[in-house]
Amino acid sequence: MNICCANNWGLSEYGDIANIIIAGLTLFLGYYVLVYQKKQDDSNVKLQWLKELIIQPKLNEVYTFYNNIGTVKNKIDSNSLTDNQKIELIDFIKREHSILRKSFINVLQMVTPQLYLDLYNNLDNLIDGLTRVIDNDELKLNNEQTYNREIASKIEDSYNKFFASIFNHKG
Repeated sequence: MNICCANNWGLSEYGDIANIIIAGLTLFLGYYVLVYQKKQDDSNVKLQWLKELIIQPKLNEVYTFYNNIGTVKNKIDSNSLTDNQKIELIDFIKREHSILRKSFINVLQMVTPQLYLDLYNNLDNLIDGLTRVIDNDELKLNNEQTYNREIASKIEDSYNKFFASIFNHKG
């Protein structure tokens, strides 16, 4: 015996049930997209405010910091630095770091703690690395290859990580 005929259900009844199921799924997906989009919009608004109010106005200070740190090469005039020259270079680097930290990095601490930590650690590692290199008597920093390997590459790596952290920040 045909089940379709025993229940007196035809294709139109099955079609109506399918339409009800599709309508229910459409409502569910519509609600889900609405809620998801609302969360995305909130996140995008926060990121936009962060970008507009904090990051963009301070980008020149970031460029200035990395440019100034790059001038360390001009201050290295011999392969063996005196203790006073080392102190001057290290103080210069720390002073530049302090300026950037106070004007830009510290502002992020309350707004976006994870980005703050990423940038702070990046800069801290750079300053520690440069301090160790400058204080190392065995390195001939006046040599182009040594300078590029021990100082310039670390500055460039830090610069790239700095902007990668900002770019990849999701809020």
